[in-house]
Order: sequence, then C-alpha cells, then structure tokens
Amino acid sequence: MEFFVDTADINEIKRINDMGILDGVTTNPSLVAKSNKNFKELIKEICQTVSGPVSAEVTATKFDGMYKEGIKLSKIAKNIVVKVPLTPDGIKTCKKLSKKKIGVNVTLCFSPNQAILAAKAGAQYVSPFVGRLDDIGKSGINLISDIKKIYLNYKNLKTKILAASIRSTKHITQAAMVGADVVTVPPKLLEEMFNHPLTTKGLKIFLDDWKKTLDVNLTAGFNCSNAVFKYMLKNNFGSIINITSINAELGFPKNPYYVASKGGLKMLTKALARDWGKYGIRVNNLGPGYFITEMTKKSYSDLKKRKSRSNRTMLGRWGTTDELVGPAIFLASQASSYITGQDIYVDGGWTANGLIE
Repeated sequence: MEFFVDTADINEIKRINDMGILDGVTTNPSLVAKSNKNFKELIKEICQTVSGPVSAEVTATKFDGMYKEGIKLSKIAKNIVVKVPLTPDGIKTCKKLSKKKIGVNVTLCFSPNQAILAAKAGAQYVSPFVGRLDDIGKSGINLISDIKKIYLNYKNLKTKILAASIRSTKHITQAAMVGADVVTVPPKLLEEMFNHPLTTKGLKIFLDDWKKTLDVNLTAGFNCSNAVFKYMLKNNFGSIINITSINAELGFPKNPYYVASKGGLKMLTKALARDWGKYGIRVNNLGPGYFITEMTKKSYSDLKKRKSRSNRTMLGRWGTTDELVGPAIFLASQASSYITGQDIYVDGGWTANGLIE
C-alpha cells in the first residue's frame, strides 16, 4: 500500500519524505490557505520535494472552469494529479483530462456507483471518504471493500483506490486489510503509526542494558584506573590490568552492548598506556576467551554450543579460571616491565584461528 500525506505544510512534507516512506501528497484549497503561501509556488515546491504524485484541487464547480484549472495545474509539474469532485461536471472533466494523459484524482466518493463512474472516466485515483461516512453511521471501510471487489472484476480498470478522510490508525489498518491501494493521512496520524507500548518498552530495556553494561565494563574501568593513578604516580610505578574479552577483538551476534563495552575498554587501555607511560605506569588488557564460569554456564551446559565453542579454539576445549592466574601475575609483575598498551588473549588460540575445517 502506498502512503500519501494529506497536508500543504512544506516542512512537514520534507520531514516525512526524509523518512523514505512517502509516496505522494494530497492537498486541498483549505490546507493551502492555512500555509499563507502563494498557491502555485507552494504546489511547485511540493512537487520538487516529492517525486511521487501530488494532488492539487480545482476550485471551480462547472466543467469549463474545472477543465481550464486542470490544464493550468498540470503545467506546474509533471507529477501533478488534478483533483476534481465526483459530480457530473467533475466526471466530464476527468474524462477529458485523462484523454490528454493528465492524472486525475476524483474525490468525495461515497458510494460504489460513484467509484464505477470515476473508473469509467479514466481516473487515476478515486478517493472514498472513510471518516465522513463513519460520521453518519455508515462504514467507510466497507465502501472501500465494495469498490475493491467491483474493480477486481474488470482487469482493464487501472483506477487506484485512495482511502481519504482517515481519522485513526485503525482506519489505516482496516484500509490495508480490504485492499486500498493508497491511504492519505495527516502528518500527526502518520506519526502515531510508530507508537506501540512494547516498542517503547523494548527500546527502554535496550538503552538500560546498554547503559548498565557500559557502566560496568567501560566506565568502571576508567574510574578505577583514575582512582589508583594518583597512588601509582607517587611511586612512579604501577601496573593496571583491564579485563577485556575476545569480544573486544571479534564481533559476536546478539550482544552489541557487551561487544561495544569491551572494545571501548580495549582502546581506553591503549590511551591510558600512552598518557601514563612517562610516569612508569603500565596499562594492559587481559582478554579471556570462553571459560567455565557462572556467566557462561548456560552455554556450557548446552552440548551443541559447548562443542561449537570448543572446536573454534586451537586446543579444542574451554578454559578453566585457574588458567588466567599465570597471565595476570605476569602482567602485574616485573616480568612484564617492558610491556604496556598490549592485549594478552587467553583464549586457547580462538582469536588467532583461521579457517575452521
């Protein structure tokens, strides 16, 4: 289904068009009047902003006036669609403009019979008014459904059903379900289509998890390093070991905040090593691979995942936490006195492994 926006507010049109979901624009004299801009200049600007069809409505009520206005409107831009009311004079105008290959939107449609006449006259669009029918106790959605059924009986009919007078997001859903080709809605209603409590909740959860993970894995590393710096500075000596992960080196699926936090910590370490080396303070990373811990026990208990992760290492197994002790002592001791700003991965060869046979 195509989406048109029903407005003459050029700023709103530009904003929605930038989303990449806008297929066209419908306007009417009342909407244009609210803009306080020259009609022709405004319509031209809209046509330059949107590549799709732009409906511009005639103000005359008789054939001669409608036809003359329609010709003038069509000359503003190639994507102009002339909007005429569904009256005998409007249908006559539609037929004549259509013969000249000028697109016509026949508006104010309230019955299937009227829609048949619009299609017969070669209308590019027919606009049934959903909300206005609902206002008098009729079903605008049922009208769209009836028109769709009729049009499907005749393969030669090219007229598209443009659902207008849309009052709610429910109308949009219903129009799509019964097969409307196009729906035109006010900007505010288009914005409401994005709203759902679970989307808002899901985004909040993601942002909360993001902040929590970065606070623990990155911000805490920065704060702790700064806290010990002043004591190490007095002695002109010190070794800081940040615990990163193979996730700092390799992208892992479905865990963007953890990967980002460990990648950030990796680069923080290098930055601090660069700044504090002149004070005799070394800063390095210790990056574990897959070890059997509380955090990984769920994956380890899954035999398929356990085997997959084991096969990814050169040693063919998971690590045990005591295998981190030696590398940590090494980085903390004078045995590594000439090592700073480095990444020591204790991962069974995971990060160095290439093609898995």
